[in-house]
Amino acid sequence: MSQETELLDDVGDCVDAILQRVGARVVLALPLGIGKPNHLANEFVRRAMANPSIDLTIVTALSLATPTASSALEQRLLQPIFERVFGAYPPLEYQRLARSRQLPKNIQVIEFFLEPGKWLNNTDVQTHYLAANYTHVARELMARGVNVIAQLVARRVVDGKTEYSLGSNPDVTLDLLPYVATRRARNQPIVVAGAVHEEMPFMLGAAALPAAQFDLVLADQRYNYPLFAPSNPELALVVHAIGLHASSLVRDGGTLQIGIGELGDALCYALLLRHQQNAAYREALHAVGSEHGAPLIDAAGGRGAFEIGLFGSTEMFVDQMLDLYRAGVLRRRVYDWLPLQHAVARRGSKRTIERIDTRRPDRRWPESPAVR
Repeated sequence: MSQETELLDDVGDCVDAILQRVGARVVLALPLGIGKPNHLANEFVRRAMANPSIDLTIVTALSLATPTASSALEQRLLQPIFERVFGAYPPLEYQRLARSRQLPKNIQVIEFFLEPGKWLNNTDVQTHYLAANYTHVARELMARGVNVIAQLVARRVVDGKTEYSLGSNPDVTLDLLPYVATRRARNQPIVVAGAVHEEMPFMLGAAALPAAQFDLVLADQRYNYPLFAPSNPELALVVHAIGLHASSLVRDGGTLQIGIGELGDALCYALLLRHQQNAAYREALHAVGSEHGAPLIDAAGGRGAFEIGLFGSTEMFVDQMLDLYRAGVLRRRVYDWLPLQHAVARRGSKRTIERIDTRRPDRRWPESPAVR
């Protein structure tokens, strides 16, 4: 744990405090997607631009940006739409500099997820792309000597104690906490900084952290802004067709992982159709020519509604996963003890599960089973 958390209400003071603790070499870890504290990231870039002695490395992924117009006419036409959809979302300065190839030598931006096709003609961005699986990101950050971890957080007060939550972006930060503890124990400089955002969801479980986990917390109304949430485009017929074919390869009682994008949306829609309106689903499958893949569907997938249900195993909980859960598609439970899982797989009764528990008196059971 860190010492007493320092509360700050100015982003400049926050960066001053961080630089005082870690020095001029900053390896800044920012989470994927909307969890980035844009104002804090921009202040680091501003400082490094003004002071070449600051060596700033930013390691992150999926830096979100509002669309840019290619002409004055296009800007006039699209500006009202941009304002309605994105509001006052603050653009990331390092991304603007990367796009215009104006990043100075003392600022390096490493991203492990890039928007497909966006940087085809930018050799600098491609050169600094990190080909890493999401589960290996913490390892890559530690190898680079990360010394500043910053992200948006939610905040609440319970019984007089302030609690924070990593919200929708807990993964990499949680993986880094043992590394943070080791550096603190060795008196090596490391800063965990949270930027409070009123729109961030307060997620429980491992995402909820005590204040002592944070060295610095930035909180002020000036740094609240609309979270990046563009509306989903209408799905094309060909995308729906792909979703239908893919949905027929999902076996009842199986495991489902869905990524971000229109193909995932189409798959979820088709799974809901299969479960809730099965006759219409079968008709749609026939319309897209699924009979050519009938042997594969029979062997690996299915066409019927979900009686056992699916287990959701996904690193990103997209909106459509919640729709599947509410519809009763995601209801297969998975337990972290193999004998119990085998009993459930055999559709064992409550009495069977109780007998398993009796045979293992040494096992300490939580109040509620560990369900993933």
